Amino acid sequence: MEQGKISSAQVACLFFMATLSTSMLTGPSFIFNLAGRDMWLSAILSPLVGIPLIFIIIFLHKLFPGQTIIQYNRTLLGKVIGTPLSLLFLFNLLILNGIQTRQFFDFMSQNYFTKTPGILFAASMTLIGAIAIRCGVEIICRIAMLLTPLIILIVFAIILPLTKEIDLNRLLPIMENGFVPVAKGTFALQTWFSMYAYMSFFLPFVSNAKRLFHWGFMAALWTAATFLSAFVYIIGTLGEAVPNYMYPFMILSRYVEIFEFIEHLDSLLMLFWVLDVFLRTCMTYFAITAGFAQLFGTANIRAIVMPVGLLILCFSFWSIPDLTAFRSMTSTYTLSYVVMNMIYPCLLLAIAVLRGFRPPASDSNANDHALGTTGANAPS
Repeated sequence: MEQGKISSAQVACLFFMATLSTSMLTGPSFIFNLAGRDMWLSAILSPLVGIPLIFIIIFLHKLFPGQTIIQYNRTLLGKVIGTPLSLLFLFNLLILNGIQTRQFFDFMSQNYFTKTPGILFAASMTLIGAIAIRCGVEIICRIAMLLTPLIILIVFAIILPLTKEIDLNRLLPIMENGFVPVAKGTFALQTWFSMYAYMSFFLPFVSNAKRLFHWGFMAALWTAATFLSAFVYIIGTLGEAVPNYMYPFMILSRYVEIFEFIEHLDSLLMLFWVLDVFLRTCMTYFAITAGFAQLFGTANIRAIVMPVGLLILCFSFWSIPDLTAFRSMTSTYTLSYVVMNMIYPCLLLAIAVLRGFRPPASDSNANDHALGTTGANAPS
């Protein structure tokens, strides 16, 4: 099985970047339809659900060091129940891979390369992701830490020049329609926070496990802060016109003017999109490949990288016919992510506690366990 050593900070950077990509481009119009101008309040409340999920995944890792959610669910539920649930979990992840690939090539084809077939973008991104996975988890996380400052710099370059254009009165009145729209927006944002469940596939490789809670908490705060700043800038600039655009953040990039001669930073936005989707693809692609390898007992994860990539390409066309249809199905996908990525780990933790599982006497060496070891102390 895959071997390597990564740090808690690298995992935090990878997952922060993974939540950033589609949330910045396709998320605002979807959230605005639910929460209206109060979607910035939803951004503030969103980590109240996301942070507990991160802590649950980390605590499960401490109970079962060296194992992922695919492995310890069979320890808790047995093969008869655990295997079908693992398949359902991986199928949900496969749909996510397909959707994000579809979002990537639709955005590129519709806005930049209108005469280039989308399948070329999908195949290119999947192939690059496959190469990264075959290089190992260390390479993926090091690339994430290397690209994080660059991606953040690109985001700042797009939004900071718009500060003088913001009209904060467009955020008022606060909660005009009560708290229910804010709650709906908060629930919808869990589409991205639920991705932290896939940390389970990376935690067995972490060398400084004692810092996991700290960096997991920081990643959730970074995600919420990004949501908040993006939503404030988008509402403050576009106002009630936000839902009229598929990609409001791209519209913002066209407003930007730096030093009165640098304008229309669409190409900068494309760079942000390509780099960030690459990191997200690496994360989800590795997770599903590792999951299938563990479920079917494949010793060499690299042997199934390309077959899984072909599945992802197929699901990029099967999952949704187009992005317009996807907007009408978003609530359904959000519910499936919340159930499988948030409620499911909560149930596993509850079962582990009820069955009396305890962390090993020394979990500081948890990363030294090979994937597939027993992990937790057996219930007494």
